[in-house]
Amino acid sequence: MHDSNGVDALLRILTRVKRLGWQQLYEEDIWNHSTPKGVTLETLHSIRLALAESKSCMAALDEIASHVSTRIRLLQKKSAAAVLEEGIKLLPDEILGHIFEVGHLMTEDCAFSLRVSRVSRRFREVSVRTPILWTRFSAHFPDSQIHAFIARSGQRDLDVSTCVPGTDPARVEAFLQTLGDHSSRWSRLFLNKEQAESPINDLNCTNFPRLNFLYFSSQVGLSDWSTPVLSHIHARNWYASPDVPFCPQLTHVELSYDDMIDVPAADIAETLCCMTNLQELSLTLEKCSDVDSFVAAEDTRERHSVRIEKLNIRIRDKTKQQVVVHIYDALSYLIPTTLDIQLTDLDDEDSFEFFVGSSGLFPYAFIMNIRISEVTTTGVIPLLSKLSSNCDIAHTVNLEAPMETFIDESYLGHHWSSFSNLRNISFKYCDRLSETQVEQLAEHLFVTAEGEGLQSLRIISCRQISEEFMRDLEDKFGDKIVWKL
Repeated sequence: MHDSNGVDALLRILTRVKRLGWQQLYEEDIWNHSTPKGVTLETLHSIRLALAESKSCMAALDEIASHVSTRIRLLQKKSAAAVLEEGIKLLPDEILGHIFEVGHLMTEDCAFSLRVSRVSRRFREVSVRTPILWTRFSAHFPDSQIHAFIARSGQRDLDVSTCVPGTDPARVEAFLQTLGDHSSRWSRLFLNKEQAESPINDLNCTNFPRLNFLYFSSQVGLSDWSTPVLSHIHARNWYASPDVPFCPQLTHVELSYDDMIDVPAADIAETLCCMTNLQELSLTLEKCSDVDSFVAAEDTRERHSVRIEKLNIRIRDKTKQQVVVHIYDALSYLIPTTLDIQLTDLDDEDSFEFFVGSSGLFPYAFIMNIRISEVTTTGVIPLLSKLSSNCDIAHTVNLEAPMETFIDESYLGHHWSSFSNLRNISFKYCDRLSETQVEQLAEHLFVTAEGEGLQSLRIISCRQISEEFMRDLEDKFGDKIVWKL
């Protein structure tokens, strides 16, 4: 606790400010000790008194600010519940209903809807009158809940899921029978093959005029289904088939294969060829050791000939490199605007081998996001140099790879031409990135011509990069350097 001298001095100054106005703070006569215009040995004592008094006032201000800040936090915390309650009471029911809708859309199940309906009588009345809150159905629902949700959902589209572990098949069949009369309203369907495919077909429930998303696993019989607006599927361990009638209308496709010894690479290639409206493709390989031996007809599509918006590839959990080669070959005809590749927990080959197909290095896109973790690497292959020399359209490369090297530090000036298309480069958690590599990138790729050369170089949490080095680089190249260590 500070003594009262600073408080007394501050009060005298504030009294004058109150009387004369804030603008007088710039005048010497408002202070308790005026400052001489010139500094000499004779005036030094007065300056020291003024400085000591100013420090004492500042200490008093800091002490007061600390206590006031603590009081503000205490009062805000104490009144938060009452303020929230008052605000909710003032909200019109229509706005409260919109808030409920937003909360519902931020979740994946019906838990939010059930909770808000049990808060108060008003919340229940508003929630029951908000149909979208009651549009998600799961096979574990009791019959009473299913009927209540149907009654409250109006004519809204329905999300239907049979993917409930441990649910009795008879319960799934009864669930589908109850909802079958409303299949024309199903817009999202999560289907567990073993428990749900047979009941759906047995019920002759195969006409889904509103279905736009379908999740299924393994070999679900879909050839007889009518799905005129289906645009998005997520298939797990699917032996892909070009005979599925909805292939040409799909725009978003997610394929995941896990713990497989016969990944159907040839079928995937043939089926993708039929997806003529594809915009986004995600493919995940986990614990996959080999591909199906079936050999498809020769692919006549040219390498890098079909544009899509986004391609996501995730390779995980000891998946073998020979599987990746076949998958890259199946995808090599694509030119994604954005390419995301994540390699995680792979140890039988050097990390660089997981970027290579039978026709060479795979990554080819305008924007590349590469993330590597827990992958064996020799660290001798400069990843960024290889990516830029292989892809002449890339303008943005974002790298998160702790154990990789990125450029060949022996590069001479004429070799930097392969980086000429790059406009944005980001390194995050790249622990082997050296200051020498960063300096070479900056010196060779930042150019003075407007709009040409590198426009942004981001360095985020890279262990070998020091704060002093980045500040020097920032002084030299300005806001083109973005960093956080």
